[in-house]
Amino acid sequence: MPPLEPTLTLTVQPIYLALLRSGEKTHEGRLARPKYLSLQPGNYIKIASAGTQNTKLGEEHDDASIFQVHSVMQYETFREMLSGHGVQAFLPGLKDLDEGVEVYRAFPGYTEGEDELGVVAIEVTLVTK
Repeated sequence: MPPLEPTLTLTVQPIYLALLRSGEKTHEGRLARPKYLSLQPGNYIKIASAGTQNTKLGEEHDDASIFQVHSVMQYETFREMLSGHGVQAFLPGLKDLDEGVEVYRAFPGYTEGEDELGVVAIEVTLVTK
């Protein structure tokens, strides 16, 4: 099988990487930036732990995994996104919609970005650890 070429690399907190790998977390929520909106079903993305991120271009992430994108859906708000797919798809262990919205809005710049850009739900499945 030829090597999988990821379209982009993104970082998440270590707990969320573990949940993505286990399949408990099936969706990643982000601000609706062009790099996320340009993703297409069938694309591959590399997801690594934020704690191991090295900002130098070309640096590999030792703990990165490859995921395949299954869908990319744009929403106006985190509330709409979480309601549309269920809080558990993004934040396993949380059941309350208001708590889920607060988790996203707690990330730096996400409250303002939600108003300016909207948000995107990226559905993924693990291809390689």
